[in-house]
Amino acid sequence: PAHPRSSYIGFTVNPLRRVRQHNGEIQGGARRTRRHRPWEAVALVDGFASQVEALQFEWAWQHPEKSLAVRGALDGKRKARTGWKSRLALLEVMCDGVDAWRGVQVRVCIDALPETAFWRSPRVSVGALD
Repeated sequence: PAHPRSSYIGFTVNPLRRVRQHNGEIQGGARRTRRHRPWEAVALVDGFASQVEALQFEWAWQHPEKSLAVRGALDGKRKARTGWKSRLALLEVMCDGVDAWRGVQVRVCIDALPETAFWRSPRVSVGALD
């Protein structure tokens, strides 16, 4: 990504369209994403039972220090919150350490992944967004 210390987490039903909105190609997009363009997708988390569950996951990923489930999974360890690499590390903790999210699927759009069992598991696929 062009700005490795910047990251944005958001819910959408159309990831390709949302990235285009954030980059200013089409109308819409969050005001917060006007800086640090161009944006590119790093990961897509899928397989939630409902939209509500997906939004709860999004909120917990954005606010790990406030989410009881994520704080429990972190087990007192403080994780850095900025940049896509730290967000992927937190994603691993959330998907492996919180029972409610053990079934979600993760698609990663980059090749530089950490060398852990989670990133090599069948739950994770590597490839561009469709």
